Amino acid sequence: MADEAHKVNPRCEIIPWDYNVRFYPSNTPRKVHVIKTLPDSVIPMLTFENGKTFELDGQQGHLLDYAINQIGPAEVTQAQLLAAQKRNFRAIYSKADTCASWQFGTFPYLPFPYQWHARYKAMEKWGIQGALENWTYGFKPNWVAEIRNWCSWSDAPSLDDLLRRIARREFGAGTEEDVLAAWRFFSEAIQNYPDTRPNWGSNNAVAAPLFFQEPHPPVVTKKHANGINHVVKLHPWPYAVSRMVFWPDFTNEKNAIQKYIRFFTVPVFQKYLNISANQMEQGLLHYRRAALRAPKSKQLSAFREVLLAEQLQRMIRSEHAIIEFEGLRLALNKTNAEAEKRRILDRMTTILEDEHERTVSSWEAARRDSRLGYEWEQDYVYTPDSIREKLKLIYDTLHYQIPEYRQSHGL
Repeated sequence: MADEAHKVNPRCEIIPWDYNVRFYPSNTPRKVHVIKTLPDSVIPMLTFENGKTFELDGQQGHLLDYAINQIGPAEVTQAQLLAAQKRNFRAIYSKADTCASWQFGTFPYLPFPYQWHARYKAMEKWGIQGALENWTYGFKPNWVAEIRNWCSWSDAPSLDDLLRRIARREFGAGTEEDVLAAWRFFSEAIQNYPDTRPNWGSNNAVAAPLFFQEPHPPVVTKKHANGINHVVKLHPWPYAVSRMVFWPDFTNEKNAIQKYIRFFTVPVFQKYLNISANQMEQGLLHYRRAALRAPKSKQLSAFREVLLAEQLQRMIRSEHAIIEFEGLRLALNKTNAEAEKRRILDRMTTILEDEHERTVSSWEAARRDSRLGYEWEQDYVYTPDSIREKLKLIYDTLHYQIPEYRQSHGL
């Protein structure tokens, strides 16, 4: 293809991208082989961060999709870059997320400027000469993309100077130190966030259900011309695509959570979710204070910034709640001790009450900012209406399902 294209126009850029070749660390030899077999006339496109290894309390995993908790490049990408630098390629390009990622795929951008900046510098260090960045989210104007734009130029101001200017513009004069402090905490928080999958955990947690009992799927009856009635069984939670919903193993034979988190034990995964959420809250103390001090002309934009960061933290807290709730559901079905059942039910009730409060706030946030829940590739992952369905399930579980369980088990 490169030969034929260059016959027509020698300046044409042919950019092969080996995304379909797995980027796991163990696949390094195959990924390097791709580089070695490409013709010199092309520009290889290397996936920057996917597959990067990281450890939590001695447990090792790797990025499962585009994520910013690790800066990159991934080990496979490093090996490819070293191999590419020995060739006569016209340039080396990369696919790298630089203002939003699938780690929080339903968020318009991620306010982690210090972590993003570290990625920009890593791309520069490794000789990336062109990039496909945020192919899903780049169309949304935001200050993180603005920082990336500045960092593409050799005469960019220092990061802190640039961030102070943006903070002053978005929140008003006198708020800069609080805003920068918030961004530092947010940038630290993402470094501890353990979930790197493009599924329910972070993307849809604020709208994802907590199942106490196996849901009864709705049914419809379709009458065909031959007079035979056909009952059609529908999706048991039809408010999101299946991979955006956590599905328990209702036979109680396996912990479906463990399969989801893959590399880490549940206690370690939960520990780092909490650390990340707590650091977000530390940052939010500064963010809210800055917004309250904002001049009237800046109050709306400042409020929107706080709204986004609060929703981001709720996504983390809700993920933690769903995981804990499922662990308790399994424990409830494996014990016969009445005292233990009461303790478990009491804790499940507390989780549901806390999640109800979070979900109401998530609903209000999504209602006020149409960007929340939107994902370019599949329209809306969650809407205010789908969050309302979660609220209905929480209410039903608190007021009917758990009380009925207590009554039927003499608790």
